[in-house]
Amino acid sequence: MNSIIEQVKTIIDEELKAIDISKEKSKSDKNVKKKQFNLASLSTKVLPVLRQDSQILSKCLELSRLLTEKQVTTSLTDIFRFSFFVQLVWKKGGSANYATRWSEHFNLPDPRHNIYKDCIDIFIKILSDFVTVLSTDDNKVNFIHLRQKRSKFYWIDYQQKNINNSSIHDAKNINIISFDNPSILKILKLEKFLLTKTKNSQYYKLFQKIYNKVRTKAYLTDRGQTGGYQTNRELRWEAHPDSIEFAFVRDCQEIEYKLITQILEFKGFPVDIIQSLEKEKIIEQGEIIPESCKCPIKMEYFSFTDFQYELLNCTHGESKFQVGHIVPRKAKGLIDMQIQRGENICWISSEGNEIQQNRSVDETRELLKKIFNNYQDNGLL
Repeated sequence: MNSIIEQVKTIIDEELKAIDISKEKSKSDKNVKKKQFNLASLSTKVLPVLRQDSQILSKCLELSRLLTEKQVTTSLTDIFRFSFFVQLVWKKGGSANYATRWSEHFNLPDPRHNIYKDCIDIFIKILSDFVTVLSTDDNKVNFIHLRQKRSKFYWIDYQQKNINNSSIHDAKNINIISFDNPSILKILKLEKFLLTKTKNSQYYKLFQKIYNKVRTKAYLTDRGQTGGYQTNRELRWEAHPDSIEFAFVRDCQEIEYKLITQILEFKGFPVDIIQSLEKEKIIEQGEIIPESCKCPIKMEYFSFTDFQYELLNCTHGESKFQVGHIVPRKAKGLIDMQIQRGENICWISSEGNEIQQNRSVDETRELLKKIFNNYQDNGLL
């Protein structure tokens, strides 16, 4: 490995080591300030060194002819973050901490682990593919638009959970999401409309809160302290591939779109907004059915007015509107099924969630029918 690349590893390892040391010292000495992971700061140190490598420099020069310097830096930081780092929960109940892919904090064997040299290969592969993708004008224009309008746009994804029972974090297993993908553009156009004052004057501020709530559920894991894999608000595609919290980037995007469009179907949601979305061809005619969204268990309509009130007067840890699963995360007999995907996600009432527990929606409905019949037979209805 050449000296330039080795220098990068030294910078990264020393930065992460300093963070770990400060956390340990702060536990016993209140005067020691806990050092936080700062991706932007670390990128400023590392990226100029990486650019000294001839292969990386060549691709960066090509990238500079396609994007502004600021856009180049932002994109390289995204690639740097994906290639070298992961968030890990080291202990039960703990937070998700940044670690390198070759970190000693991995409980090996772990399919998310990889050696430093392979992470360099991943960085070069993503960078090379990125330059190739942007050489098409439509992709370039769409990428710039996506980054300008959406600060947290995730555009690097895995192809599958495992490759020959080895690391998921492998150059052969990584893809750039197509920037001319109709689904991606649809998500962006819907967001742009709902968050723009001139388009959605009455509710654009409300939808800022809605998007924050939805994206947390779509892109970040729940705080899980039971089962074989601990999670705590890390990116879903960085959870262990065998965890029920895992999802690909593309799945998270589908979940976001599903949850947002279901809100448009809540009882009382303004029909004129739906009509405007159809008129501007952001959604297809008839894609949204006004006032049709119900709790899958209670079969009661969701009220947009109640949803709005709860968001504006929220109590931490309490919500009548929850995100549920058609087949729940801890369903009995669950075998190799990816729980976190668009078709398996829906809004559910808090009461419906309590009733459903670990049963699927179909199983829960059958149970309720049985209970109803029993009540009838016993003269209780």
